Amino acid sequence: MPFARLGLPEALRLRGRYAWLRGKPEAARRWWEKSLAVAKKLGARYEAGATHLDLGQRFGDRAHLEEAQRIFTELGAQRDLARVRQMLSQQ
Repeated sequence: MPFARLGLPEALRLRGRYAWLRGKPEAARRWWEKSLAVAKKLGARYEAGATHLDLGQRFGDRAHLEEAQRIFTELGAQRDLARVRQMLSQQ
């Protein structure tokens, strides 16, 4: 697999953040959904977790935060896990 493809889920996730910051939440959601689809296809678990975190944080979606928590727990991503747990405790 070409190295550049491995960066695609992150690029799509960041494109979603850009759309969000520009005040385009539905465009952001579409980019994040694309990021999740590509991350799943490539097996990019961390990027899937990061994208679920963005979706959960921006849209207040507990299901996405819980999925991010599950992924970060599996990966041992302690810093990200702590961030997700904090968000979940504030909901």
